[in-house]
Amino acid sequence: MTKPNPIFIVINYLYAGLIGLGGGIWIYTGDVFGITMGLAAIVCVVTILQRRRWGYFAAAVWCFGLMRLATDEYSGVYAEVWKSAARGLCFVGVVIAIFLHETVAAKNAHSVDADSASDP
Repeated sequence: MTKPNPIFIVINYLYAGLIGLGGGIWIYTGDVFGITMGLAAIVCVVTILQRRRWGYFAAAVWCFGLMRLATDEYSGVYAEVWKSAARGLCFVGVVIAIFLHETVAAKNAHSVDADSASDP
C-alpha cells in the first residue's frame, strides 16, 4: 500500500476536526436529536482518524443529512441566506468525504489483490 500525499493527510485531520467541532456543537444543544447527531459525528471522527473506508461514507451521509436539515425548519435558522450557506458547506463536506475516501482511506488488502490479479 502506498502512503498518501502529506497534504491529503493534513486535509484528513482538518476534516475530522471540523466534523468533531460540528458534533460538539450538536451535543451542546442538549436535546435528544442533537446528542444523537453529535455522537454520530464522534463515531465518524474516530473512524476517519483510523482511516477506515466506511467512516468517510458515514461522514458523507452525516453531511448530507445536515444539508437536508438546513432546508427544514428544525435547523433553527430561518433566514434564507444562512440556509444557503449551510447547504453549500454541507455539500462541500460530502465532496471532501468522497475525495478522502478515494485518496486517504486504507484499501482492503483482499480487494487490492483481486484488482492486481485481474490486470493484464
